[in-house]
Order: sequence, then structure tokens, then C-alpha cells
Amino acid sequence: MTGPLISPDERFVSSSLDDGLLIARPSDDRLFLFNSTARFIWERLIEGASESEVPGLIAVHYGIDVAQAHLDFNDTLRRWRADGLVRPCGTRRRYEIAGLAFDIFTEDAAVANVLGPMLAHLESGALRSPALEVDLDRRGDAIVLRAGGVVIERHLDDDSFIPALLSELFRYVSEKIHWVMSLHAAAVAAAGACVLMPGASGVGKSSLTAAVLSLDEMQLVADDLALLAGPTLDVVPVPLPLVIKSGSWNAVAVDPSRSRCARYPSAI
Repeated sequence: MTGPLISPDERFVSSSLDDGLLIARPSDDRLFLFNSTARFIWERLIEGASESEVPGLIAVHYGIDVAQAHLDFNDTLRRWRADGLVRPCGTRRRYEIAGLAFDIFTEDAAVANVLGPMLAHLESGALRSPALEVDLDRRGDAIVLRAGGVVIERHLDDDSFIPALLSELFRYVSEKIHWVMSLHAAAVAAAGACVLMPGASGVGKSSLTAAVLSLDEMQLVADDLALLAGPTLDVVPVPLPLVIKSGSWNAVAVDPSRSRCARYPSAI
């Protein structure tokens, strides 16, 4: 779906200043001072007006020609986009891991086409405000990853943005949920029990997991790090997509629909 230019839950702080408006974002170190026209545009966008509707509203409010209103509006949007105050038109999808809803927004169709099937098993219809907003913006040849308005990586390419995104999502989830132990292990589940497959980096945990998931009833719980919670050390499902090295592509295949979010008692 296409997201609004300004998300209603985006964390902006504003204060009236005469006829204008002072805008701040807690994740940013800058203040933005709007004149009365900019304030009018901003407030219409906050109310949910679309990019195509605002010029007409400007023309009516100020009694000016619609063509001039379009020019003024587009000029304002260009500056606001450069400052990161409004979103380009693009695709926003909501996902959920371990009860935490998060949105991923991108203006780039190629990035959206990669993320769609890769994260389909995590898509959520949750109506509550997301715990995190992630943006993937293409700037020239580079992809910029932002989480919560903070730049995480500036120089990603079409291959490196995927592991960077998954790493950031895991970091965020691991900081928000309660767990008492982490194991360098992959995890799968079946029949109400979870099997942990520990191993050092590069030994083939993900490839083995992908092979196991080809069996009926097996479900993905975790790829590289397993989080254990509570006195019984239940494994908290964080079923981010498997990252399979190219050498294993022809040997394994994964059905994303097997990745169900539940809580499983651990069995090593």
C-alpha cells in the first residue's frame, strides 16, 4: 500500500510561533521554522490530505491560481524531502515479530519487490502504532537504511541492504523483548517442541535449517541466534528470513509459509 507523506504516528514535536510553526523531531538535532503557508501545508498533510489534494486546498485558502499553488507546493515538498520531513511516495508494509509491530517503507520499487516475498510470512494486520519505522531510501547508487528516524547505514547496495536490514530488526527485537540467554544456534519447531542447532558462524546452520524446513510440519523459529526466555528457557520465535550462502542455493529450498510465530519449549 502507499503510505501518507507524513505518518500520523511519526514523532514530530510542534509549537505555534505567531502565524508559523516550529517543528522538531526527537531523533534529529535540527529545528524547522515554517511560515504561515508552510504551516497550512504541513497541517493539511498531518490531517491526511493527499499530494494531489493539497494544491487545490492552497488555491482556495489563499485565493491564488491552482497552477501557482502547484508550483509552490512542489517547491516546498522538494525542500522537505531533502530534509527528511516528508516521505516520498512509495510502499509501506506492516510486519510483526514476537508481538512487536513494525513498518518498512521504501520509495524504490526494486527494493519493495525484494522485501515483499522475503518478509511475507511476517506481514501483520495490526492496527496499533508500530513499535518501529524503518525506511530504505535509494540515493544515487546507494541505499540508505533508517530505523526510528536514525541513519543506520548510508552506503548499502542491492545485495548488502538485506543482511543490514535483518541485523537491525534482530537488534531491535532483542532489545525490546525479555530474554535471559542467547545461543549461537538456529532453531526449528514441530509438534510443540523446538530443536536448537548450535554452531559457529559459517558451519552451515542456515543451510541445515533450510533443508530441515523441507520436511512436513517443520517451522522456522530462528536462524542464527536463539533467544531463550523465562524459567523454562522457552525459545522466543524470531523467524527472520534465512540467509543462505550462494553455494547452498541449489541444495536447499525454503517455504516461507512454514514460519509461524508461536512459543515453543526448548529441547536441545
